[in-house]
Amino acid sequence: MDNYYDLILNKLRAHHRSLLTNYGKLYPVRMDFAYHDDAYQRQYGIDAYMDMLNLSDLTLLSNHILSIVWVMAFNKQYGFYFPTMLYFSSEQYANYNVIMNSVTNLWKNETDGYGINVEKKLTKNALSELAQLSWKKHDPLHALYINSMHTLNQIN
Repeated sequence: MDNYYDLILNKLRAHHRSLLTNYGKLYPVRMDFAYHDDAYQRQYGIDAYMDMLNLSDLTLLSNHILSIVWVMAFNKQYGFYFPTMLYFSSEQYANYNVIMNSVTNLWKNETDGYGINVEKKLTKNALSELAQLSWKKHDPLHALYINSMHTLNQIN
């Protein structure tokens, strides 16, 4: 494994352990946030990055989730997109459908209607998958975003 992948994966694992310590039971959900194929924003990494930063802050401030973790990725289908883990408490997870509707609407609003999000099957090695998807042309410290309720407004 290369240093880039190891750096991202180690940060993801440390954050996951921290959440378990602080909250106990977690309900993680794996999701990709992207743009429709015809969206001009998907071509510009900085615009996409700012859209996702705003979504992350809005979602945390609304107390919908315990934590959000994402990496910036790039592919031919979507351009820039964001493989993401959302962490819920049991109380939040009980309102999963309402919360995910809200998160979807926040993303669409943030992207001026160009945003799409797709829930992915949560696999045993989901953190490793996120690390592998991270866009290597970016500085690893800027391609990874970690934030949670107990560290709100702190970007690692």
